[in-house]
Amino acid sequence: MNWLDILRKIFSNSSSQELINLKNKNSILENNLSECLLEKKEITTNLKKSLSKIESLQELVDKLKENEEHLSLQILELGKENNNVNLKIIEKETEIKILEDQVSILQLQINNAIFIITPEILKTTLKKQLPYITNKQQTWWDYEKTLWIVFAKPEIQDYEEISAEEIKNRILAINPNLVLHSSAKDGKYRIITIAQATEIILNSFIPLKKWLEEIFDCDDFAEELRLHFSKYTINSCLEIWGYWGNVYHERNWMVCKDGVIEIEPQTGQIGVLPLGVNDNFKGDSLHDW
Repeated sequence: MNWLDILRKIFSNSSSQELINLKNKNSILENNLSECLLEKKEITTNLKKSLSKIESLQELVDKLKENEEHLSLQILELGKENNNVNLKIIEKETEIKILEDQVSILQLQINNAIFIITPEILKTTLKKQLPYITNKQQTWWDYEKTLWIVFAKPEIQDYEEISAEEIKNRILAINPNLVLHSSAKDGKYRIITIAQATEIILNSFIPLKKWLEEIFDCDDFAEELRLHFSKYTINSCLEIWGYWGNVYHERNWMVCKDGVIEIEPQTGQIGVLPLGVNDNFKGDSLHDW
C-alpha cells in the first residue's frame, strides 16, 4: 500500500464518520422542527381561542356600554318625572292650603253672620218636608200668601207702559197664527226686563203647589203666576194655550222690555222665545189678557 492509498483510506473513514454525524444532527433538527411545528400549531390554536374570547368580551363590553347609556337615559327620565311629581305635589299642597284658608274664612263668616234665608233655600227645605205633610194643598193655600209677603220685593218703578195693540203685535210676532179668544182687559200694559221678571218668578212658591187633575192643573198654575205678577202691579204676564206633544196645555208668555219669555208655571222653568223652554210646546191661542 502506497502512501496515496493510505491517505484515501484515512479520508474515507473520516468522511463516513462525518456523514453519520451529519445524519444524526439532521435527524435531531427534524425532530426539533416537528416539535416546533406542533408547538406553533398549539400556540395558533390557543391564539384563535384567545381572540374568540376577546371578541366575546368586546361584544359584552359593547352591550354593557349600550345598557349603561339606556340606563342613563332612564335615570334622566325618572329624574324629570320625579321633578314633575314634586311640582304637582307642591301645586296640590298649595291648592289644599288655599281651600283650607277659604274654609276657615267661610267658617268664620258662618259663625259671625246671620244666616240669610232665600226663596231658593226655603224651597229646597220645603220640598224635603212636603212628603210629611198630609194635606199639602190646604197647607199651601194657607201659607203661600204669607211666604210671599216675607220675600216680597219692592214695587218696581222703572217699568215701561205700552198699549194693548203693541202687546198683541209682539205676541203675534212670535206666532202670526195665534188666535185671540178675548179682547184686551187693559188699555195699557206694564212691561219690565227679563231679569226683573225672572227674579219675581223665582220669588214665587207656586211650583210647590200640588197638581190635581181637573181641580188644580195647568190652567190654574198659569192663572196663579199671572196673579202673582199682578201683586207687583205688572200685567204683562199672559196665559197661552197650545199643544205640548199630543196634550193640550197651558203656560205663560210674558212680554218684557228685552224680549218675550215662556214660563212653565208648574216648575218655574223660563225660556226666551221663539225657543221658549225648548220642549216642543206650541202656543196657538191667547186667553185672559
